[in-house]
Amino acid sequence: MGQDYYAVLELRRSAKDADIKQAYRKLALKNHPLKNEEPWAPDKFRQLAEAYDVLSDPVKRGIYDKFGEEGLKGGIPLEFGSENPWSVGYVFHGNADKVFKEFFGGDNPFAGSVRSFDCCCTWIGRFQRAMPDDP
Repeated sequence: MGQDYYAVLELRRSAKDADIKQAYRKLALKNHPLKNEEPWAPDKFRQLAEAYDVLSDPVKRGIYDKFGEEGLKGGIPLEFGSENPWSVGYVFHGNADKVFKEFFGGDNPFAGSVRSFDCCCTWIGRFQRAMPDDP
């Protein structure tokens, strides 16, 4: 039996598009290798990206719902009369960071904390330079 993309995103099969986005956002931020140092985090992050890649695309999701992961990845029968009687199977590109960046619009959702840290360090540096040296 193949991977259950709904279980990966902790969703029911009746999930709406908004539910899929909300689940991916929450779980991707929680399991991102920059935030989660557990040894399993990179694998979980990749699974989340693959599940989101499939369930957020109506065509892929429809094939997955009807034929499962095996049908999605192995290809499905096409209508009679085509040159190739089977569709090309789905292959996840393997780049979880690409899915993450596309989802967040290219922005780093962790940048706020980094900017705050940089701002704080800049302020401290200016303050220290403004202070006279101790005799």
